[in-house]
Amino acid sequence: MATNQRINNEIKNINKFVSDNETSMFILDDPTDLYNLSGSIYGPVDTPYHGYMFNISIKIPKEYPFKSPDIKFTTPILHPNIDMSGRICLDTLQDKWTPANTICATLISINSLLSDPNPSSPLNAEIAKKFTNNKADYKKTIKDHCKKNAIKVE
Repeated sequence: MATNQRINNEIKNINKFVSDNETSMFILDDPTDLYNLSGSIYGPVDTPYHGYMFNISIKIPKEYPFKSPDIKFTTPILHPNIDMSGRICLDTLQDKWTPANTICATLISINSLLSDPNPSSPLNAEIAKKFTNNKADYKKTIKDHCKKNAIKVE
C-alpha cells in the first residue's frame, strides 16, 4: 500500500513540475494501472529531436522504490544511449538507482540524455560513431529518423 501511495504522490509531483515550469518536457498519461504507466517525452530545444514527441512506457516493479522502474521508448528513436528496442543506458536506471530517486527525476535525466549523449557508453554503436566523428551526418540521420518515426508537434 505504501508503494501505491508513493507512486500516486510521484505522479502528482510530475504534473506539478510540468505545470510549475511551464514545460512540455514530458507528460504522463492518466494511469489506470499504477504499475504500468505511459507517457511522452518531447525532444529538447537545440537538438535534432526538437519538434517531435516520443512515447515511453514505465513499468514499476512491486519492489519499488528499492528497485528501479523499467522505462523504455515505445516510439522508435535513434540515440547513442538507446537501443532499437527502446532500452535506455542511464546509470540511475541500473546500478546507481536508490530509493531516493523518483520517476520525475529519472524523466528529467532521460530528457537531459537526449540533449547530451554519452558516446563512450553506447547501446547503439553506429549512431554513437556518427555522433563522435561527424556531427552534421549525425544530426541529419536523427532528423530523418524522427520524420519517419516520431510524432510531430507544433
